[in-house]
Amino acid sequence: VVDLDYAVYQGYHDSTFNTNVFRGIRFAAPPKRWQLPEAPEVDRASVLQATNNPPRCPQSGAAPGPAVVNFTEAVLGNEDCLFLNVFAPADAKKLPVLVWIR
Repeated sequence: VVDLDYAVYQGYHDSTFNTNVFRGIRFAAPPKRWQLPEAPEVDRASVLQATNNPPRCPQSGAAPGPAVVNFTEAVLGNEDCLFLNVFAPADAKKLPVLVWIR
């Protein structure tokens, strides 16, 4: 369990890599298109489960090149994607962690 002042998250232990994993931790309020991010709302009513990957930010499936000019597929993802995943050594305290901002 990690307490971030604005929310409390419950992650899980990955015994294969001996890490504590927290997926989908919100680091900013849901986006307002073309606006600066804002701090997340305070939600301390319950412990939030941080066990699943968060939504991906919008992205196309097309690779750069001539095909992009004729790209007609829908854009995949969700604009509410201001989350991060944290992987920390289970047996260590106050060490750096790997962070993926998605």
